Amino acid sequence: MSPLLHDNVALLMFVALGALIFSGLPVALVLAGVGLGFGLVGWGIGLVRLTDFGAIYHRVFGTLSDSEDILWGAVPMLIFMGAMLERSGIARELLICLQGLLRRVPGGLAIAVTVIGIVLAPTAGMLGASVATLGLMVLPTMLEQGYKPSFAAGAVAAAGTLGVGLPPGIMLFFLADAMGMQVPFIFLAMVGPALVLIGCYLAYYSIACRLNPTLAPSGTGRPAEGRRALPAYLIRSLVLPVALVALILGSIIAGWASLSESAAVGAAGAVLLSLLHRSFSLRRLHEVVVQTTIMTAMVFFIFVGASIFSLIFRLLGGVDRVAGFLSGLGLGRWGTLALVLAVIFVLGCFLDWLEIVLISFTIFRPVLDSLDFAGHIDRPYLAFGWITILVALTLQSSFLTPPFGFALFFLKGAAPARVRMADIYRGIVPFVVIQILVIGIVAAFPVIATWLPDQLLDLTAPRKIKGHE
Repeated sequence: MSPLLHDNVALLMFVALGALIFSGLPVALVLAGVGLGFGLVGWGIGLVRLTDFGAIYHRVFGTLSDSEDILWGAVPMLIFMGAMLERSGIARELLICLQGLLRRVPGGLAIAVTVIGIVLAPTAGMLGASVATLGLMVLPTMLEQGYKPSFAAGAVAAAGTLGVGLPPGIMLFFLADAMGMQVPFIFLAMVGPALVLIGCYLAYYSIACRLNPTLAPSGTGRPAEGRRALPAYLIRSLVLPVALVALILGSIIAGWASLSESAAVGAAGAVLLSLLHRSFSLRRLHEVVVQTTIMTAMVFFIFVGASIFSLIFRLLGGVDRVAGFLSGLGLGRWGTLALVLAVIFVLGCFLDWLEIVLISFTIFRPVLDSLDFAGHIDRPYLAFGWITILVALTLQSSFLTPPFGFALFFLKGAAPARVRMADIYRGIVPFVVIQILVIGIVAAFPVIATWLPDQLLDLTAPRKIKGHE
C-alpha cells in the first residue's frame, strides 16, 4: 500500500461517509458500518490491533453512562413534552390566541409563529419534526390570509429552526456534553444571543412589512372576543405554556432539580395542560408515547453509531492529523475558530446536528481547547462557553442555508403545492443574513453570551466546568 494512502486512511472515512449518507440507509447503520469497515482496513494495514476492537464496547458503554442523565432522562421527557403540546392542540390554540392579540400588527402571524417556535423548542431537537409541524399547522393559514408565499415560507422555516438553539432544546444538552460544559451554563449563555436573534427577526418583520405592505396584511385573524376575551382563556392558552418552559429553565439554572427531574416536570406539565384543554385521551397519549419512543431510539442508535465511528477515526490517527493540519495552517486563533465554524456550517447542510455534534467534536474539540483568547475573554471556561454558543448559532444557521439546508426540504415536503422551492429559497435569504450578522455580533462582543452565566452561576472555581479543571 502506498504511504500516501496509509497516512490518510482516516480521512477516507469521511469520503466514504459522505458517499453513503445519501444512500437512503439509516444514518446510524452508515456510521457504525463505515467505522467497523475502516477498522478492519486499519487492522489489515497494521494501524489497528485486533484487541482494539474490544474498546468499542467500553467506548459505547462509557459514553452512554456519562450521558445517562441526558440520553435516558432529559431527552425522552422533553421530546414527550413537545409532542404532547403539539398533538393535544395546545400549540395550535396558542397560535390562535397570539393571532387574535396581534391581528392589527403588520406581520402579526409571523411574530406568532416565532413565539410558537420558542415554545416548541423541545420538539425542535428533531429538526424535521419541528419544521414539518409548523409547516402543516401555520403555513396554509398564512397563505389564506394573503401572506406572500416567500415571506411566509421564510418565517415558518426560521421559526422551525429557532428552537434548535434555544433552551431547553435537546441540542444544547448534547452540545454541552460534547464540549465538556455544564448545561445550566450553556442555557444561560444562550439567553443573550437568543434575545438578539429574536429581536432581529421581529425587527425584520416590522421593517419589511412597513416598507412592503403586500408581504403581510394587517387586521387579519379573529379578534379576541367572547370567551376568547376572558382572562382565563389567555392564561390557559398563552401564559401556562410559556410558564411551563420558563419553569423548566428556571429549575435547571437555579439548581432546584436535575436535568431529568426538570424535564419530567415539563412532561407532566404538558399532560396537565392537555387536561385543562380537555384534549387528553388514552389514544393521544399512546401516539405521543410511540412518537417519543421512536425519536429516542433514533437518538440512541445514532449515538452508538457515532461513538463507533469516532473511536475508529481516533485509532487510525485522524484526530492528530486534523489537529496538526489546522495548527500548520498558521491561521491564528481567530482564523482557526473561523475555519472550524465554517466546516461545521458546511456539515450542517448535509448532516443533522446530532451526527455533527457526536462526530465532528471528536476531531475539533482538541483544536478548540488549544485556542487562547486571553485579552478577549480572560477566563478560559468563559471563553470556551462563548465558543460553544458560536457553534450552536452556526449549526442553527446551516440548517437554513440554500441550497442544501435541511429545514428547506422538510418545509417543502409539508408546504402546500403552491409554495415552490424558489419561494422558500427567496424567503429564507434575509434570515440567513440575520443569523450570520448575529454570529458576528456575538463573536465581536462575547459579553452577550458570558455576562448572564457569570452573574448568576458560581464560576469562581474552574473545576465546575468539565474539561477546564
